[in-house]
Amino acid sequence: MNKKGYMLVEIILASVIAFAIAYFVLSITIKLKNKNDDMLVMTLVKTDETIITNKLMNYAINEGENFDCSKLVIANNTVKYKNKTIDIVNDYTSLGKKKCTNNDGRIIISIPFKVLQLKSADYGVDIAYKYIIGDMILPTCTLKVSGTNIAFDTKEDDNGISAFGLVNGTDKNYNNNESVAVNAIGTYTGFVKDLVGNEGQCSIDVVSTVTSSSYTCKKSYDACPNGWSEQSGGCVGYSGCNTYRQSLCQCWNDKGEKVYDGSGASLNACNSMRGTGSNYTCSYSAPTCVSCPSGYYPYGSENYCYANIAYSECNGGTKQSDGCYLYNQSSCSGSYTSVGETGGAVCPETHPNKINDNYCYK
Repeated sequence: MNKKGYMLVEIILASVIAFAIAYFVLSITIKLKNKNDDMLVMTLVKTDETIITNKLMNYAINEGENFDCSKLVIANNTVKYKNKTIDIVNDYTSLGKKKCTNNDGRIIISIPFKVLQLKSADYGVDIAYKYIIGDMILPTCTLKVSGTNIAFDTKEDDNGISAFGLVNGTDKNYNNNESVAVNAIGTYTGFVKDLVGNEGQCSIDVVSTVTSSSYTCKKSYDACPNGWSEQSGGCVGYSGCNTYRQSLCQCWNDKGEKVYDGSGASLNACNSMRGTGSNYTCSYSAPTCVSCPSGYYPYGSENYCYANIAYSECNGGTKQSDGCYLYNQSSCSGSYTSVGETGGAVCPETHPNKINDNYCYK
């Protein structure tokens, strides 16, 4: 290989090395730029967190039990309290749904941040401020009916119960009764106290039962009206026609000439006319009802009318072999008379749960 060949090889190697160095430097520069971008976003996010946290804490400390969660509003990436802007967060962050409570001497606020560029990180505002020191949660209890007694079902407090009592009445009494017998109406109240003196209560209201009577009522079967007869589950009555057409007999000879036209003639009379001429042709129309009284209808070809009304022998009652009965009635009325009475102690609608024949509760 001559000198020119060596020079060409050296030039190629130098170009490759230069390109590699340039690529390495560019890669480092891009990584540093991305790292710097992440640091910028992180700084903006932490700044927003700090601003919102500090301002909300100030409101919580100053207002305490008067801190109003409904006045804390998040809209268009802006946090406001009582219409005063707390912070407008950066463009890299979106705000999630806030949670806010002010109960039992404690304010709890949570506002999640969503940062797309920093998906693996967990950002947001979390405040738990207790403005009353000590146990503010009241103890709770429930009562139950056990046979003819009222007893505690539960007595609960996170720190334990120090005293309890159960009485018929509302006057506080820590008598250590777990149960009392139900022997009078009234409000049976349970009292509980926790170790730091917080108190709670529960109750069951007891009233007297009421006496209720029910009657069995009976009547005779219903019948068709006078002059009507029972037919196929209904009553049938008849009436004369208001107007009706009489019978008609007409005859013609073999020349087509009418030789007889008689109204009111009987069928036999019309038939006899046929015999007077060997070529007579006769027709006969029986008498027919034309119009009937209101509610009645022509009955076939006869000169009277009929009506049919449906009826029930017991008309709502229960049919037995000796009559119609109504059961469990508060009273008997109309054609029904009482044939039996039952009674007993029942609970009023306001206190539907029965203890015994004397008392009910809710």
